Amino acid sequence: MEKRIILKGLRVEEFIHPREVQLQDSVINSPTVRKLIESVGDVNLRINKTRIQGTYIQLYPHTAPRVFAILKDVCRILDHSDIPELYVWKSMNNSIMPCTAEKDYLILSDYVLEQYDDGMLYYGFGNAIAMIRAGHVKLTTAAAYMGCNIWTVLPQMKFKEYLHAADATSDRGGLLACQSLAAAARCHFLELGMPPAVSRTMFATDEEAADYIERYLFSVAEENDRQRLTTRLGEMWQSAVYFEAAANLMLADMYVWYRKEYKPLLEKYRREGGYL
Repeated sequence: MEKRIILKGLRVEEFIHPREVQLQDSVINSPTVRKLIESVGDVNLRINKTRIQGTYIQLYPHTAPRVFAILKDVCRILDHSDIPELYVWKSMNNSIMPCTAEKDYLILSDYVLEQYDDGMLYYGFGNAIAMIRAGHVKLTTAAAYMGCNIWTVLPQMKFKEYLHAADATSDRGGLLACQSLAAAARCHFLELGMPPAVSRTMFATDEEAADYIERYLFSVAEENDRQRLTTRLGEMWQSAVYFEAAANLMLADMYVWYRKEYKPLLEKYRREGGYL
């Protein structure tokens, strides 16, 4: 069984993305965004209640022992005291989504249950628990109910910029939970279209994953450099339209943090705490 360090006393400030911190006052604490979050609160509560009762299937420790064991481990690793309820739905969605109604809960698709290995589940659950710990769940819920009104284009773009930074924070939480660059990379390359069965063969260790990521990012940078205008326009379009940043940019951000800050942070808790 793979040993993972328990990050007892872990603070969000230790892994939060600096751009998220910069945008908190101008975006999250702004009257416009506060009003948006309040306005979708009741609607979200009603819709999510309906989905919980009629669309999603709740999982329990006795029906999904492996999945719940990993979720409990992740909560211990990230020092999160409350284990969320867990639901599954039939979908090709390849992520684990934190949601909220009266309380926070997680939704994963049957596709995730079929495709994710244990390391990927640690990463996916870590990403979701980090979102809960960092207070992102209500914000992503608000984003899901944003309309495409022309009068709110600029506030939405600023809000989406914040969400991209918040996603990077959550990716860091996922890496801290799985403590495996290879597992984190498999999740990111799944977003880019690589099946887990292939990525498990191509990079089974952290060293192989680091080598593959570096070669991949180098090839992307070369191609983008050849098509600077098209690349820039594409990035601007995605930033304006999508709630998530481009998958290759998220991978690059996570990898830079892994190389510079992840290892010293993990070493700090290795000295202070024990293993799972």
